[in-house]
Amino acid sequence: MKAAKLILYWIIGIAFVATGILKLINHDNISGILFDRAHYPLWFFYGVAVFELLGGILFIIRKTRQSRCFDDWSSDVGCCLDTFFSER
Repeated sequence: MKAAKLILYWIIGIAFVATGILKLINHDNISGILFDRAHYPLWFFYGVAVFELLGGILFIIRKTRQSRCFDDWSSDVGCCLDTFFSER
């Protein structure tokens, strides 16, 4: 079960990283069209891309996905950052 959970973390993390990179290099046409139709500003499109990229990286890093952070989906990112920086 632990191996399956680890594989799932990696798949989700890589998916977010890939999506963020595709948006940053303007290769994700569908997202661009959706943001255009919703009349969002361009900076918001790139902001979402950066958050997807960083979120995917944080999801892959073991210290940021401890049980009290990502296993409880109701917790916030502050808990994860606190956990990451307090153990150094």
